[in-house]
Amino acid sequence: MERQKSVGRKSKSAHSSKPSSKESARKRSEGLRAKTTSRPLGNDVGEVQRKANLKPRRLKNPAFCHVCAEIRGARAFTEDSALAEAAVDLDLQPHAQAAVDAIANEYGIKVTFTSGRRTVTRQAAAMAPHVVKDRQWIAKTYTDVPTRTELQDWVDAHPEAQTAAEIAAGLEAIIAGWDATKQRHLSWHITGDAFDMAPVADPSESTMRKFLSGLPNFYKFLTKEGGDIVWHAQFA
Repeated sequence: MERQKSVGRKSKSAHSSKPSSKESARKRSEGLRAKTTSRPLGNDVGEVQRKANLKPRRLKNPAFCHVCAEIRGARAFTEDSALAEAAVDLDLQPHAQAAVDAIANEYGIKVTFTSGRRTVTRQAAAMAPHVVKDRQWIAKTYTDVPTRTELQDWVDAHPEAQTAAEIAAGLEAIIAGWDATKQRHLSWHITGDAFDMAPVADPSESTMRKFLSGLPNFYKFLTKEGGDIVWHAQFA
């Protein structure tokens, strides 16, 4: 009888030495967490650049924290893929591109570039929606008299053109017949010498104006285009 009790205790002891299924699951979970947290997650610009497979680049102010950016030709990336936008190349001339790089280096993701070089098709498409709203928009917006007169005359002569697509087609046909010099008189976007930015509170308009005016080859900074609020910069 005593032997049976001893055997029973031994059997119970041996059974209790094995971890339960819940205990095993807990240890596996802890081990998994240890692996996933062994590397820093964070706000290291170099780490984010390696993840994005981009060449590291020194930024004046790299402390973008959880959203980091490197801009070269307005190519931007962020650590959070949900916030990342597709790489966009503004296709600018060297002087304008140098200005974009300087802005990106100084202000990082505070500034968003909304437009760079435009093809004739894109230029006409950018103008057309404004003409839909105001048939005199071209005359009110553009300063070069010969080009704006030719385009405005077309709009006046074609009242049947009411949609943005119809107007864009008519404007494109005219602009496409001009040489590069005349196209540039209409818009520096066409030759890649201008870019637009979305206005922001920080940096302020006055701060941005001062910064741009200190860059090489700066020509003009506009904050309105035909009544629309936009930051437009031109570099010769």
